[in-house]
Amino acid sequence: MALDSLGFFSITASARVDVIVDVVGYITGVDATITPEGTFVPIAPTRVYNTRDLSSPFTVGQTRPILLAGGSTGVPSDVYGVSANLAAVAPSANGFLKMYPGISVPKTSSLNFAAGKTVANGTMVGVNADGTVTATMSQASHLIIDVNGYFVKAPT
Repeated sequence: MALDSLGFFSITASARVDVIVDVVGYITGVDATITPEGTFVPIAPTRVYNTRDLSSPFTVGQTRPILLAGGSTGVPSDVYGVSANLAAVAPSANGFLKMYPGISVPKTSSLNFAAGKTVANGTMVGVNADGTVTATMSQASHLIIDVNGYFVKAPT
């Protein structure tokens, strides 16, 4: 989404609708200092998590750590974060998923879903030093995560 010279953007809808906009990051301009830190590296979409394969859907209000970088994920272990597609499959009730690094639960959700409807959404999320994120599901549901890229960490 492009911003105008004052930092505003427009949203157009064909019918009356409530809209929530959560800012999750920004892209620098051509005049920004050139550095590999924070560079986005796309990868072929890779399924890194699927509760259907584990026969272990989330239960109501459950929180789990999920490995998104390192191991067999196809993402290097030393990254700032990942870009991923999330899908809630067969949720038991209307609800939301929150994915975040650390233990501080954000006020915003990563995915909102309706009872019985499979819903997908793209997200960018920071990862913990061990390559995990924290996932909290408000209602019972299966969860699928496909990573499609990552953000480079500065060399140490």
